[in-house]
Amino acid sequence: MNWPESAPDFRNLPIDANVQSTLRYDTGREASWRAMVASDASDVGIPANVTMFFFRWDAGSASILRARAHRPDICLPNTGWNNLRMHASPNEKEKLMQSAINRWKDSDNESVGVLAKWLNGKGAFERELSAIPLQRALQTHDLFLQHVDALGALGRWDEIKRLLTSERFPLDPTVANMYLARCNAQLGEKTASENNWQRALESAGGDVQNLMALGDYAEKNGATGVASQAFESITAANPKMHPAWQGRLRIAQAARDTKAIHAGLAKMLQIWPDDSAIQNDEGYTRLLLATAKDEGRRIKDETRTAEGEMEGRPQCRPSLESSFFLRPRSSDLRSPQDRGAGRGSGEARPEQPPTPDSPRAGLLEREPARDRLRSLRKP
Repeated sequence: MNWPESAPDFRNLPIDANVQSTLRYDTGREASWRAMVASDASDVGIPANVTMFFFRWDAGSASILRARAHRPDICLPNTGWNNLRMHASPNEKEKLMQSAINRWKDSDNESVGVLAKWLNGKGAFERELSAIPLQRALQTHDLFLQHVDALGALGRWDEIKRLLTSERFPLDPTVANMYLARCNAQLGEKTASENNWQRALESAGGDVQNLMALGDYAEKNGATGVASQAFESITAANPKMHPAWQGRLRIAQAARDTKAIHAGLAKMLQIWPDDSAIQNDEGYTRLLLATAKDEGRRIKDETRTAEGEMEGRPQCRPSLESSFFLRPRSSDLRSPQDRGAGRGSGEARPEQPPTPDSPRAGLLEREPARDRLRSLRKP
């Protein structure tokens, strides 16, 4: 079992004595850490405390009996147990949801927070707002963000903006500004949105956690410039921050910038030289760039060859300044007799392009209109 011991605020926790007596496991561990968790209700990433348990029952005569005590209705939170029951009986969804609300809405803030997240995850945004009113949501950070998530999912951006600007709940400046930036964008306030993204970037400073949250949130909401700056700030200060490098690669890929992708992979390969995935990706993008460079060189060589063939004919020497003269006028597609007849009679005859095997076809491709070039050479 691999534990994320390098995660922010990672710490081992003592397992409750009641849990030990109920499960009677042989080996167990509980730990918690901080992480950015995507909201089920929208694409808002929020900081959260993650807790994980691991239990092992050694083989033996009593192991089956001990494991039987580890049932979902004992170990899962009430909301998790309701998820299983809903999956087994979809027709009882409304009944089970209301039962969970009635049981947990007046519990402690931590339990109400689990309920709020569960309701949002089920798409019951109106239920979340009615079961957990604003006054209760203002009591904790997680409850407030779940309330904001529900409002955002319902498109009530004006309410979110009023909540954030009134500062009824003190949020981290980075989080508050990036939420405001999204509200501004949803309300069509482009300039205000750009200003708040910049404020969020400035308030994040050198805090890796805030910069990572800002980068992910900005990327999801189309502010790729801000996301790129956030990820680059992280990799400059912490070169071994792999998620930030991944963010830089995603942005370069979205922009279809092969050079930027290869540059990022090359730097990652210097940090993680034994990573086979990075080796393969770096080699592939290097091959793409080499192929594009060879194609450009081939086109340039062909152009030089064509110029050399026309070197002895000054009137046919192409240049960037006069290349547009190489395009034949519509009148040049007619014979001299037709042109003369057209001028003499005052009637324009239908223009007939030369056939592929006509001598004039090749001439028109490589020679300019002589009259115009001769007039250019006259003093």
